[in-house]
Amino acid sequence: YTTLQCSTGCVSMAWRAVVERISDAVLPNIRGIYYCAGIVITISVYSFLQERIMSEPYSGESFKATMFLVLCNRLFTIAYAFCMMVLLKEASWRKQAPLWKYTVASASNLMSTWCQYESLRYVSLVLQTMGKTFKMFPVMVVGMLLSAK
Repeated sequence: YTTLQCSTGCVSMAWRAVVERISDAVLPNIRGIYYCAGIVITISVYSFLQERIMSEPYSGESFKATMFLVLCNRLFTIAYAFCMMVLLKEASWRKQAPLWKYTVASASNLMSTWCQYESLRYVSLVLQTMGKTFKMFPVMVVGMLLSAK
């Protein structure tokens, strides 16, 4: 349509169609950016508090009860998971794998979290994160050498 042949209603309908197409394409991206920002902000605050608790002295001495922090972390996680299972009503309450597999994964996760908290007594969170990130590099190099790529 040209503006001479079209009335005001045609222009507004065409404009509405354009806006709907743009919003259909942009809305998922905005939602994704929102969720990513929420995750980054949450992890940043958690990391800041974690480093502050472990590195700052309290009445002249450092925080000693590392396993208590791990316990609080896990209890909060269990409560949150329980609430989400109840609210969403989609998750199965039946166990999905043998109990020993849960135990192995839980023990490994528990020990790695304890080590992470303890290491904050000696190194900064930035150095710790860099070390965790860099450990992928040798694995990738060995993988490339073994697969001859």
